[in-house]
Parts: sequence; structure tokens; C-alpha cells
Amino acid sequence: MSDAERIDAEAIECLLSQHVTGYEPLSGFAANTVAAVLRAVHSLPVRGAGFFKEASGSPPCAGAATWADQVAGLADRLGPVADAGILTPTLHARCRDLLLDERRWDQPCVYVHGDFHPRHVLSAGSRVEGIIDWADCGAAGPWLDLARMDFREPGLQRAMLEAYFPAGIPDDAPSHLANHRLLYTLLALMWEYECGGEWLHERVPDIEAALATP
Repeated sequence: MSDAERIDAEAIECLLSQHVTGYEPLSGFAANTVAAVLRAVHSLPVRGAGFFKEASGSPPCAGAATWADQVAGLADRLGPVADAGILTPTLHARCRDLLLDERRWDQPCVYVHGDFHPRHVLSAGSRVEGIIDWADCGAAGPWLDLARMDFREPGLQRAMLEAYFPAGIPDDAPSHLANHRLLYTLLALMWEYECGGEWLHERVPDIEAALATP
């Protein structure tokens, strides 16, 4: 595949989703299918790191070289949230230290959905009918999607991970999942703050809970 055919996080302007008819909440029977779909999405080639909806912005918001670079860039964007009194100085410092710890984010980028929540996957029994809401897609570490697809039931969550990792779930999977669940919560907080959202303080308990996860 030539460079011209690759998805460029710095150049993409929009992504259109085809209309999907019907709706049924994601069933646990679809765990294996969800894993297969996610592996297919993650196999799409990307270049750079960043969320496509931010690709027209200034660094470090878009076009970062690696996922660790992209995450580190978020530390500066968290500052105004703390200055507004939404995060305490202690909580802000803990979150900033985590974002700047590149060892947590040292992984290759793949094409990610960005908000791969069960409500965005339409299924009928074990069959996946469609995936909606691609507004947050981009080039990021695969654990961002894996952490967001939370079945809430340990058995179903493990079934999905086993299907996604046919050679065996990595030993460090729990730490990757915990890191990226916290990261997604911070991203949601920052995005909501930057667009003038009102549900800011309500996200803080989720951040505190994520930090308390071993």
C-alpha cells in the first residue's frame, strides 16, 4: 500500500457513516464477534497519532509522532480544567504525572473508533449489525478501544479479550485497561470543558475511582 493510500491523521477532514437500520442493545453473545470486528478496525493502516476531529488544530493536539507523544500533549490541555477549579491541585498533579509517564503509552498506533462503547455497537444475537458514532476516531493505542468496550460482566469482558488475543491475553492487560479507562475519562472531561459543557464536576468521581484501581 502506497503512502497516498494510507490514512493520514494530519490530513483527514471528515468521516461519513452510512445509515444503519434497526437497533438492539449489544448482547453478551456478541463478545466474540465484537472482538473480530475490533481486530479488523485496528488492522487499518494509519500514520502518526491523534484524533481526526482535531487534525486541523495545532500541535500537540494533532499529528503527534507516537501515541505516547499524543497523550503527553494532553497534559497541557488539562491545566485549564484544573485552573477552573474542576480538579483539585492534588488530583491534577496525579493525572498529569500519569499522562507524562510514557512507559504507560509505549505502544504502536492503530485505527481506533475512539468511543467503542457497547451502546455504539448494534447487534442481533451474536451478529453485529453495525457500529455507529465514529466522531472520535483516530490513530491511537488499541487499548483505548479495548478499555472502552466494557461489558461490565467479567466473564463477557474476558471472552472478548480472549477472542481479540487468540495467542493469549497479555499479562499486562489489567494495567493497560486501567490506564486507558482513566485516559478516556480525562479525554471526555477535556473535550466537554473545551466545548463549554456542563457535566464537568460529575466526571471527577470517575477519575478518582479510576486512579484508585490497582
